[in-house]
Amino acid sequence: MNLPTADQVKAFSRHVGTSAASIIGTLAAVKVISGGDAASLQTSLDQIGHGFAEIVTAVSAIAVTVSGAYAAISASPLWQLLRGSKAVSADPVLASKVPESTQKEMVKATDALPTTVTVVSTLAKDVPSPSVQSPDDVKVVPK
Repeated sequence: MNLPTADQVKAFSRHVGTSAASIIGTLAAVKVISGGDAASLQTSLDQIGHGFAEIVTAVSAIAVTVSGAYAAISASPLWQLLRGSKAVSADPVLASKVPESTQKEMVKATDALPTTVTVVSTLAKDVPSPSVQSPDDVKVVPK
């Protein structure tokens, strides 16, 4: 579903305004409401229509900003790396299809991140770094 365009909102407001004016005019003509009441009702309805148009315009601007920010974040190399590593770690079959050269590069790239404490990899012997350890050297202690 797409948000309405500015022209669609204006057209909707015109139709609502025309309908409201017709109803108010009819009520004033049959003396259900006075002319002063009809004028104040028309002013109130115009303010409501204008407020609705402003709200739709603001929501549209916010939606464009949020979708642009999401697109920029999801297209970043770090985001792609995280999504790919999550997919590979969740599927052992997929992980077995990743070439060893690519695995080595991923271990080196992970080791180079500033907040990396330890990288556990079966390729630890191929990547000389104190923070890269083999699974045999690491003991996982549950909390």
